[in-house]
Amino acid sequence: MAMLGTLTAINLGDEVLKLQEELETLKLRVEELEEASKKTVILPSASDSSPAIYDVSRKSNRK
Repeated sequence: MAMLGTLTAINLGDEVLKLQEELETLKLRVEELEEASKKTVILPSASDSSPAIYDVSRKSNRK
């Protein structure tokens, strides 16, 4: 019975190591995605050369 407990502990230890490695991999991936999101560029719209985002804060002078 003690041997079974030892094997279970070894298996759990292996599982913990695998999960720690997976966690580190995921942390690195999150960092990569955060860096990539900071470098995102807003391109002109495909239909014409005007920008995709417009400044609508200016009021029109038309009367």
